[in-house]
Amino acid sequence: GGSKLRSESLAAGSAKDDTSRKAKARIQLRDALVQDRLVLVLWGALSRQRKRFYISEEKAAAQELTGAALKLQSMLFDGAHSCLLQVTEFLMVVCEPTQYATLLPSYEELFALFPVDVAFTVLRHALPDYSKSQKQPLQKPPAMPLPVAASPASPAEKTAIPSPDGSPQPDAPNGTETASAGDAPATGDVPMPDATEQAETQAQPKASQPVVPNPAYIEEIVDSDPVIQAVRKAVDLYIPFSDIEGQPGPKLPGLGRSFYLTFWRLSLSDIVLPTQQYETRIKAFSSLLTKNENDRKPYERREDTSSREYRTLKKECKSLEEAKQKLEEEFRLQKERHELVLKRLQEDKEEWFWEATPAATNAFVEQFILPRVLTSAADALFCCHFVKLIIELKTPGFQLLDFFNRWTLTLTRVIRRCSEREAQVFGVYLADMMSYIVQLRRNPKQYATVSKDNPCFYRNYYQRAHDVKDVKYTRHEEFEKGHTKWEGRIFKELKAGMESQEFVNVRNALVVLSKARSTFPLVDRCAKECLAKVENIKNEEQRPDVKTLAASLATVLKHNEPNWLRTSHTKTFAKAPAKSAAGAKAVAKEPVKVVGKAAAAAPAKSPEPKAAAKAKVEAPAAKEERPKATPTKTEPSTVKTEKPQDKTPVPGEKRVVTLGTSKAESEAEAKRRRAEKFKS
Repeated sequence: GGSKLRSESLAAGSAKDDTSRKAKARIQLRDALVQDRLVLVLWGALSRQRKRFYISEEKAAAQELTGAALKLQSMLFDGAHSCLLQVTEFLMVVCEPTQYATLLPSYEELFALFPVDVAFTVLRHALPDYSKSQKQPLQKPPAMPLPVAASPASPAEKTAIPSPDGSPQPDAPNGTETASAGDAPATGDVPMPDATEQAETQAQPKASQPVVPNPAYIEEIVDSDPVIQAVRKAVDLYIPFSDIEGQPGPKLPGLGRSFYLTFWRLSLSDIVLPTQQYETRIKAFSSLLTKNENDRKPYERREDTSSREYRTLKKECKSLEEAKQKLEEEFRLQKERHELVLKRLQEDKEEWFWEATPAATNAFVEQFILPRVLTSAADALFCCHFVKLIIELKTPGFQLLDFFNRWTLTLTRVIRRCSEREAQVFGVYLADMMSYIVQLRRNPKQYATVSKDNPCFYRNYYQRAHDVKDVKYTRHEEFEKGHTKWEGRIFKELKAGMESQEFVNVRNALVVLSKARSTFPLVDRCAKECLAKVENIKNEEQRPDVKTLAASLATVLKHNEPNWLRTSHTKTFAKAPAKSAAGAKAVAKEPVKVVGKAAAAAPAKSPEPKAAAKAKVEAPAAKEERPKATPTKTEPSTVKTEKPQDKTPVPGEKRVVTLGTSKAESEAEAKRRRAEKFKS
């Protein structure tokens, strides 16, 4: 949202305008920072302070930076980074974009001073509005010979999604993995030319080869704004886009440089419209206005409009109306701007992924998501919503399954070397990203709607999908298995952290889990093991801060148990004890005797297994062959008769209890017999 929504959210519906209350103090602080360009000195000091905390594992071991020392280093790094973000955000609020741009150094100095994520955070407010910028085609570079294998006349190619730890084949151009001529042609694929034809073609002189532009430099649409062009040159200097052979080409295989600049220049407010927050604040102002009007009615009935209380209410009502009108106007402008941004993204999506390859997906994770996701919580949410937006726009070339395979491998490895603030930010990213996947998994109808005719849900990589007749989409069952695999992979890294003896590793794992507890872990197998690990830390940990965090997290995980997902393709029950059917039949052949109190207690036993039930069916045959039981001194109480339906007493027995009768029924039967004997 805009600045008005942020200030009103912090003011919590106060009648006084936050801007009017603190405008004077803000202006004085802004002038102090702008005077003599003091903000540049502050930015430079914070940048150098952040760089001093990047210590390798070898240096940390040499300096014995373990335990409390690493904890202190983490706190100092988080403090320097938070101060840098606060200074930058304050200047964005109090300065217009044109004034803010005068405070910045040259773009080359800015990218030399900060890493790419912080440099774009500082620069973003000075860039022109993305929705209003104009486009022009980029001039093509000199043409270069194109190998026959990459000729424009080559057929549609399909690339299978590699294994999670698989890397691109070294022989494939630009890191792609294409089907070879010896492989069986997939559906819609055309067989490649044989070796003889290819050898004859390669034997021709170079001058006869087709001369086409470099495929990495397809005619690209860029912004005509001079600011964006200057930033583009600075990015080319400090983020090298160089080819292996020295030819001009991107370091991002299969991705356009315009896509790179689009990703970094946009902010969370550009792609997300907080409609609910605006409506809530506007409704709150309406309630305050209604209350104010009701408070003024008694004074108006008494015609006491000159009193101090009435004038205060009147002034407060005017202030509330102005604040409500400003918020409604900002909401209208934000909605129009959001629609323009979405329209521009819809037009530019064809230029983002030039090649649908695993190398392009891997570059998107490593050069786009990884540097930005740990910068701040807003940037983490931006990465999540940007991926969702790519899916909603049905961007060709983006492969959802392989994207999750890549980031669950790449991002989870940085958990162990994160500071506490970075672990919290990663937890925010994990919670929001997994919530989208869980929502699609729980609702097959929604998954069918989202994935219908959506190239992001292709099962394989298709170089020219519009030429392929039979394109395979990811089925919902495969999507469920993918979610189970991704959650298990993330939990594997968190489990290693919880089992570690280092304070930083244990704390980071618990912090990530505490932020993502509502959406991770949800697969029953991972959730049960995770709960056991957290309870183990709660019971055995000696450090009070970690112990308290583990205790609260264990309570939350137990409370979330009804939401766990039972997977059909994993074994959740233990195997039954191996018992042969022959053993059950042998038990059935033995005489069945129910005597004494055991007969009365028999119905209260737990249900018998199937083998015992089968033995009962075979029991009547065994009963007919056995001899008549005779009472003995050790068992004078009960002997089961051969015919339970006959209620006449057997001579020589004190009492006969029929199988299946209760103790009360037996006593009633004995009482009836004594009464008959007395009458006779």
